[in-house]
Amino acid sequence: MNRPTIVLSLLLATACADVTTTTPAPAPAVPAALAGEWEGVWTSTALESTGDLLLRVQEFDGQPVVQIDTDLPCIAGTSFQLDFTATSFTASIGDQEVLRGEVAADGTLSGTYACAAGTGSWQAERLRPLPAVADLSGDWTGALYREGATPQPFTLDLQMTLESGVLRLAGAITVQGEPTDTIVGYASEFDDAGYQVFFETSGGVLRAQGNGSYGPLRVETGQWGVFASGTPIGGGVFAMERSTP
Repeated sequence: MNRPTIVLSLLLATACADVTTTTPAPAPAVPAALAGEWEGVWTSTALESTGDLLLRVQEFDGQPVVQIDTDLPCIAGTSFQLDFTATSFTASIGDQEVLRGEVAADGTLSGTYACAAGTGSWQAERLRPLPAVADLSGDWTGALYREGATPQPFTLDLQMTLESGVLRLAGAITVQGEPTDTIVGYASEFDDAGYQVFFETSGGVLRAQGNGSYGPLRVETGQWGVFASGTPIGGGVFAMERSTP
């Protein structure tokens, strides 16, 4: 196994990164017209500002999973409520509708936004379809590797749930020679090639991130780090695979 030197600053940045949170309204399934990955731009009414927008619409456990990456006013870094119809959706904060989008006859997606931060329009085109989100819940086995040291096997009891639009991870990890500890984290970026996972133990002592793959569910080469008072003090790479769902 290739064991590259870990870049602990990446783990630290991941741990502190904002996760776009949404609260999807109950729905039997994601509308087929809206499912997939969309890319576009937004423009303010006065044309004094513009920016990019990336929208991902998927499904997990019969509910929509929505990720919006943008600096668009009204929703950037904010939790909001989503409501779907067959070809449109709205995003609201409290009782105020701040974003609306609808699929046009030519298959493009466009809409408007409005809040105290400004008003404007946006449009996007579908880049590609996206698969249904794989449930990562189950028992995982793996090992932590660091240069010059014997690998440390571990077991991970993982549960994945949809909470406020974010795929949350929770459970417990037992590293050989260490007491069992609880973990929290999240999963994201599910596509045909794989997905991303991040989790950390209570207090953020151990943090791990990696790109996963399917068939079977596994992370072939991820990064992990040990932190003391938020300062990286060591780390390496890890691999893990789900043994039972």
